[in-house]
Amino acid sequence: MPVESIPIRFTKPINTSTFSVADDVLNLASPSGANLKGAIGGVVWSGGNTILTLSLPAQSRVGQYTLLIRPAINASDTALAIDQNLDWVGGTINDNVTVVVNYSPCIGPDASGYSGGASFFENLDLVAGGPGVVDTGLSVDDGST
Repeated sequence: MPVESIPIRFTKPINTSTFSVADDVLNLASPSGANLKGAIGGVVWSGGNTILTLSLPAQSRVGQYTLLIRPAINASDTALAIDQNLDWVGGTINDNVTVVVNYSPCIGPDASGYSGGASFFENLDLVAGGPGVVDTGLSVDDGST
């Protein structure tokens, strides 16, 4: 299923009048790096104003979509801006909200329960004795192919 919406859950109800796509969405980067901010077509608040869902035309490019929101969105009960880094000072650049959505389409499962899909390739250059490389102590080939 292509990416058609991005839900963002807040821990407190939000004063919805303090959010606008034009002012508060800094960037919506596609896997290719294109800014899709202009494609955001709708804003829906739900869950007692704790869930913000942004809708956009279906995006089917495999990869990571990254949404960056500035922290000028205020809680309804205290009127304080978002304090993402919990330093008791809300609304600063360090409080920007980053939401990452990874899109990887899958097919299946088939009758046997197997699913298949695109995956990101990570070129690992593991060197024995290197940082994070653990030797299991198995140094003999078991002969299986």
